[in-house]
Amino acid sequence: MQKKHYERTKREIDRFVSYVCTGRIDALSSTLRGARQELTPTFKQIAEEFIAGDFHPNTRCDIRWVAYKYFAWLEDQGFKDMSGVGAIHIQKFLLFCSEHYAPGTIHNVRLYLKKLYAFLHMTGQVKDDYSALFSFSVQREKRVFPVLPKSDIAKLLDAIDRSTVKGKRDYAIMMLGTVLGLRACGVIAMKLEDIDWLRGEIRIVQSKTSYPVHLPLTQDVGEALKDYILNCNYSYLFVR
Repeated sequence: MQKKHYERTKREIDRFVSYVCTGRIDALSSTLRGARQELTPTFKQIAEEFIAGDFHPNTRCDIRWVAYKYFAWLEDQGFKDMSGVGAIHIQKFLLFCSEHYAPGTIHNVRLYLKKLYAFLHMTGQVKDDYSALFSFSVQREKRVFPVLPKSDIAKLLDAIDRSTVKGKRDYAIMMLGTVLGLRACGVIAMKLEDIDWLRGEIRIVQSKTSYPVHLPLTQDVGEALKDYILNCNYSYLFVR
């Protein structure tokens, strides 16, 4: 578990334990991210009107954080409203964020600040939406998960009861994934006609890219598929 997730989970557990011990429902309340900063009435009104827009509940807290962070930064620069705020201040704020936050956070700041200025421009509070300033892309760090050792994969395969139809199905699915690297969506969409037994190929169309892919029908995968196919009669091999 990453440190930030551990700390967040610990805080929630502490709040729940406090509720159990005291019986106070307010012990369960959690301050929304980004709402800890006090803003001037003008900036607070703008922020709340923006946040009240048609946003998905899962992103509303992140949007609040960016809006409040930006307006708090503007107040630190001496601004009480949007008068006099221009491109140079947006650039300085983005530079400030780049020095203090991770790439994933910078990505959100760019995205939601662009939405904020689109809102400000649409409501006539600024003359320009400065969309060109937010046209840059941010390379977010992507965690690469380690692969399972071959010994663990062998244990998973050996644990399947291949004397039943369900076990034959599960074994065939596991072989397609572990040997050929076929994704779950590819397995689900797989039909009998996708297997070219004479050429020794599996031909599928990737659901994400719509590109055709030809995979080698190795002997071990072929045997697993044959053992299962002889015991089922579905149009789609692995779903009814």
